Amino acid sequence: MQHELIRIFQKPSDYKVCRECRAINWYENEECQCCGAKQYLIDDSDADNVEDWDDYDTGNFDDSEEAVRKWCEIEYEYWIKEEGYTEEEADNVFITV
Repeated sequence: MQHELIRIFQKPSDYKVCRECRAINWYENEECQCCGAKQYLIDDSDADNVEDWDDYDTGNFDDSEEAVRKWCEIEYEYWIKEEGYTEEEADNVFITV
């Protein structure tokens, strides 16, 4: 699935950033679309082990709006400074999520 960069920027709550490879992902993805990292650090079969719950809750994704906005800033900077796009052109870049 692909979304325009402006859509990601305008609705950060619909996305999350992979902690393994820093790729942006759609909020429903259980695996990273880029590196394949799993949503949770443990399997559901291990969920009964109380010691693992901290890792189970944090997982491999950062779904905070701050993380998504930071990802967007870096992406915009790349397209504008490195590729010479205008801000409007960068808005319309399609990103795999």
